[in-house]
Amino acid sequence: MATLKNSPDKSLSLSERQQQILGLLAEGKSNKEIATDLAIEQGTVKQHLFVLFKKLGVVSRAKAAVVAEQLLKSNSSRQSEHGPLKSSSSKGTAAHKKAERYQWRLISAVSLALPDFVASASSFESITIRNHFLVDLQKQAESLLDSLDGRLTISPDGSLVAWFGHPKAHLDDSDRAAYFAQYMAEWMKLYATQHLAMLAGKHDLGIGVASHPELVEEGIESLYAADAYRKATLLAQHSKILRRPLSDFLTKKLSPHSLPWLDIRTRDGGKAIELRNVGEICAIGPSSAPLVDSSLQWGGLPFMSRVCDNVQEGIAQWLSVESWPPLAASSLMDAMGNFAHARGILLLRLRAPNNNRRDRLLASYSKQIEVFFESLGLEEKKIYNTAGERIAGLLGQIAQSTPLMVELYGLKTLDSFKMLLGESGIDLLAARPIIIVAANLPQTGNRQTCARLLGSRPNEQPFSRTFTMTQPEGAVFPEGIQVDYQVILDNLSDTARTILNNAANNPEVSLTAAIEQECDSHHKAQAAIHELTSFGLIVPGIEGGFDFRDINTTEAIRHLGAMPVSAAKS
Repeated sequence: MATLKNSPDKSLSLSERQQQILGLLAEGKSNKEIATDLAIEQGTVKQHLFVLFKKLGVVSRAKAAVVAEQLLKSNSSRQSEHGPLKSSSSKGTAAHKKAERYQWRLISAVSLALPDFVASASSFESITIRNHFLVDLQKQAESLLDSLDGRLTISPDGSLVAWFGHPKAHLDDSDRAAYFAQYMAEWMKLYATQHLAMLAGKHDLGIGVASHPELVEEGIESLYAADAYRKATLLAQHSKILRRPLSDFLTKKLSPHSLPWLDIRTRDGGKAIELRNVGEICAIGPSSAPLVDSSLQWGGLPFMSRVCDNVQEGIAQWLSVESWPPLAASSLMDAMGNFAHARGILLLRLRAPNNNRRDRLLASYSKQIEVFFESLGLEEKKIYNTAGERIAGLLGQIAQSTPLMVELYGLKTLDSFKMLLGESGIDLLAARPIIIVAANLPQTGNRQTCARLLGSRPNEQPFSRTFTMTQPEGAVFPEGIQVDYQVILDNLSDTARTILNNAANNPEVSLTAAIEQECDSHHKAQAAIHELTSFGLIVPGIEGGFDFRDINTTEAIRHLGAMPVSAAKS
């Protein structure tokens, strides 16, 4: 029988609407009957039940009804002892309303299952080794995750679960998760060689990666019973046997070209191996493995041959990748990077942080570059005047030994990276054999993707050339997920996001009226307009005012924008 171990109102934090639905569920009513009693849509009831099942830790209506009955009895006894529960203030009511807001998120989780020696440690010496290992493991994971905008949960036994995609989304969250898994696998091998030689055969770190769409509560940074966690943890246990990081098929589908993938098949018949409740699985290869050539999907990328030739002659090359919707830029950059890598050029992929403040950019990019720098066995040769010059100096030092291609993934990484380096940093790289490819979200234009050649200095573009390409069919994302628009919404201020949601979810309200309603001054209105136009979400209207960029933008925002569940449609 399902039971509640803790005080329900403390551990579950149920909203008033959720308590109403639980009460009707305990009475044995169907979704249709619950919807009728509460005057809401059946789809809304389903969404509430989805979240309630997660919070209660149950998978069926029968078990949920049992827990609901216990919860009601517990509430009844507390009210008889202390009197009826009352709202402390209007803020409490507002908190309830906020607790009823949910969003779909595409979560990519990474589970790290500890080596066998951690659990079996018994002697003083083995316990000391275990404790030092746990400290080093957490330190490495936290440091890299911070630079990748990932989150970390640490279990009492020291096992780790990291996730990407919530509370902020990125275009490449699945790539970040897979790269983190690959890095931790290679770090563990090096660590075992240096520190755990005496424990040979007992230091395999299980690593599992999984992606899954999750319905999460807005404003809450933690995740409750996410399916991505469950799948990743199951894969981590099997990973110990195969001694490679394992992934579900969806993660590979979302990130097919950013790192090497290894198929796992049976010996007899060569069928793809599947795990119960996970499906088809695959393995993540080492960073030294060859990458998939996807250039044919983009017309062969003929301009890249000339770019590679120029760089190998010692001339820096900057390229801007521009696309709408934004996700196509990541796919094109993957293809360009793999093309250059096949030509013998080192490849460094940098993932932009969600926060574009200079200090956050410096910390994130510096850590990612340092990890790559150390993997090549290099040592810094100089002390630089500024942090931006140091980044340029490290990249230039790498390029001196082997031509280098640096790719900056995100929405608008070209301008932010130029700002970070400064004129002195850009000058340091101008005479180095280095290619810098950066995403640059276009403010206007139709659905398109192009690569713009900017020469050896991005601030001087007298001879820039543009190559426009047809977008290949992209990955089909799970229902309810629009990664492109979710990332843009997460990058907006609260005011700008509210304006978009109000206009998208209330067709009778024009975008211009929504701006006027939300902004109580001309200055705020102008700031909101500038922000929304800079991300390409709105454009000047034909008859004055402003309109959404296109109908797809309106529909995506309507679907993804946080709404009270009581107002959501099935």
